[in-house]
Amino acid sequence: YEAWGFPEIWVDTPESGYAVKRPAGVWPGMTIYLLDGGVYRTAGQSRAFPGWTAVELHTAFNEEMLSPETSRVLRRVGRALGVREGTGPDDTPWLRMERHESRVEGYAEGRIEGHAAGRAEGRAAGHAEGRAEGERALLVRLATRRFDAGTGERLAALLSRIDDPARLAGIGDRIVECATGAELLARVEAPGSRG
Repeated sequence: YEAWGFPEIWVDTPESGYAVKRPAGVWPGMTIYLLDGGVYRTAGQSRAFPGWTAVELHTAFNEEMLSPETSRVLRRVGRALGVREGTGPDDTPWLRMERHESRVEGYAEGRIEGHAAGRAEGRAAGHAEGRAEGERALLVRLATRRFDAGTGERLAALLSRIDDPARLAGIGDRIVECATGAELLARVEAPGSRG
């Protein structure tokens, strides 16, 4: 191989079960030989596949099925090759199509999930807000009928600052109990009052 000038050679001694007979003193593992000045020297990682170590190569060669660890190694080595060669996944037509489909499907799924979550959130917030607005409008109409338009307008201004639903509910009772619009407005305006 040296005479032919092969730049890199891998020699793997398989795990037990794969090799019928192994010479004494030879243990499972991968040895990487790199051609350096016409002579092979052992190395801890591949030059052809940058960053792929002898241990990772041995593991990959001896797996029955591709493990998540080896998949991560392959992605890492693939990125390093891409940097070295100036290429990326989209330079391969099949990978380009797969990446495009996954982006389109992921985008569509994300939009559907986001839309549903947004609608539910909006409905909950909008329902509470709409209910409070409806309650305020009803109280203003009731005060305007019972007293006068001026009381209704001043009550509307006061109610716009009240967010507590329990306090809003109590104001309806005050409209019925109070003898005058002035009395109602004084009770609603009083700090800490329940309406």
